[in-house]
Amino acid sequence: MRRSRLPLLILGFALVQPLLLPAAAAAAEGSGCAAAAWPLEAEGARLQAAGLPRLASGATLAADSPTAFALALVPAGEAGLPTPPERASGAGFAGFVRLAPPRQDGVLQITLDQGAWIDLVQDGKPLKPTAFTGVRDCPLARKSVRFSLKAGDAPVLLQVSGAAADTLRLALTAAP
Repeated sequence: MRRSRLPLLILGFALVQPLLLPAAAAAAEGSGCAAAAWPLEAEGARLQAAGLPRLASGATLAADSPTAFALALVPAGEAGLPTPPERASGAGFAGFVRLAPPRQDGVLQITLDQGAWIDLVQDGKPLKPTAFTGVRDCPLARKSVRFSLKAGDAPVLLQVSGAAADTLRLALTAAP
């Protein structure tokens, strides 16, 4: 009597599948600047500019503040983030800045030079991103996230957490 090879194939797939999932997730993110969902050249140029202003965590940006800056981060446990991050890691570095209240409704694009979690809080409520692009091996930018903002009187809180380094470069632009 001949045995079926089907159970062995199923077992083999079950053993290999967990090894394939991280590779599939990385492939979905893309590699190189061309893999970004939208062009990052302008934001990348802002992030790479010499003499970028350096802000301390907790700073407040006025409406006429620079659209790109380096943010000094502190160990996550010492960051004192005003709002708990949506994705709590407790590791790495974290920090925050307050942005001037938006004068009109619009989409804010936040681009980072390295991987980190971004939270945007308006009127005390965390906002969900409307779009995201992440690229590995891009010398211009690592990630860019878009959020819809409503005009109002309250400042907007921008928090970053889970960064690997103690300084993060950010570019803030109005998205189309």
